[in-house]
This record gives sequence, structure tokens and C-alpha cells, in this order.
Amino acid sequence: QCITLYQVCMMVGNLSTRKNKCHNIYLGINLIIIDTLTSFLAHFDFNICFSIISIIVLFLWLFIIVNSFPTRFNLPSKSDWLKILLLVAINEIIFYVTVNHISNIQLSRISDFKLNVASMFMAIIIGPVIEEIIFRGIIANCFKNETINMIVSCLLFAFLHGSMNFIAIILYLIFALSSFYLYKKNGHLIDSILFHIFFNLISIFFTYS
Repeated sequence: QCITLYQVCMMVGNLSTRKNKCHNIYLGINLIIIDTLTSFLAHFDFNICFSIISIIVLFLWLFIIVNSFPTRFNLPSKSDWLKILLLVAINEIIFYVTVNHISNIQLSRISDFKLNVASMFMAIIIGPVIEEIIFRGIIANCFKNETINMIVSCLLFAFLHGSMNFIAIILYLIFALSSFYLYKKNGHLIDSILFHIFFNLISIFFTYS
């Protein structure tokens, strides 16, 4: 996962304008470090106090980095909340029905982690924020043509999450298109982040229930 994020961030640095290139690389490196440290915490059963303190430090670090990113984080309106929750429901149904009718599809890495404070923090906060900043906030703004932005960002997200499985790639492409729509509709990353967070929350519930 760390290598994947590194490759994505280096690609972003090459595609971005010269003015934003250094900022995107700086942002990408910090996101990689935060993601790697959280993954490390999620894979092992550390002392609860150590885990909580580490998570607080990582959260503050993430908060500082996110604040340096040039985008608006206005809270969604009531109508936007309905769209977010509706898209979450639609995507969960599509994923659930597909997984229960087609075998040998590994759609999530949630089960690879120990169920602890760090893994929950990673799935609910770190993962959604980092991925939405990279795929929607940066990659989806690399080109002047919005269609190309949509195709590149959504396909890249789908291929990196789909583990080269055709059905999984299609499912994650639907997810990416939903997230792209929410982001571009109002220009708010918060919309796609909330969509991602609620999707992961429900996925965790079904994984461990």
C-alpha cells in the first residue's frame, strides 16, 4: 500500500503544473508517512494508551496537512446529505449483492488488520481523507478537460483497489464515479470524504458482524 501511494504521488507530481508540483509532492510524502504509520499500528496489538497517543499525534499531523491543502471544507446542505447517503446505500447494495453472488472476490483489506483502535481509525479517518485528497483533490484536477480528469482519477482508483480482478475493478469504478460526482458537484472534498467514511463504516459492520 505504501508503494502504491508513493507511485500515485510521484505521478501527481509529474502531471501537476509547475506551480503546484512541489506542494503536491510535499503533501503526498506526508500522507504516505501518516498512512504507513497508521498501517503499522493497525497490524499489531500495541498497548491501548500507546495506540491512543499515537493516533492523536497522527490525527493532529493529518489535520495540519489537510489545512494546507487549497480546498473548501464546507459542511454539506440537507439535499447534499441525502445524495451522499443515497449513494452510500446504492454502492453498498451493489457491493453486497455482487460479493454474495460471485465467489473469490477480495474487495477489502479491512479483514487483514487486527480489529483495534488503530485499524478503526485507519478505515474511518485516515483512509478516506488520504484517498480523497489524492484521487479527487489532486489527480481529478490534473487536466484542463473534466472528462479526462474523471477517466484518469476513477480508473486509477479502481485499478489500484481492484487487485486486477475485473469484477472488483468495475465495483470500485462505480464507487470512484460516485465520489467524483459528489466532489465536482459542489467542489467540496468534504462531500466525497463523508461518502467514503460512511461506506467504510458500513463495510466494517458487515465484515465483523
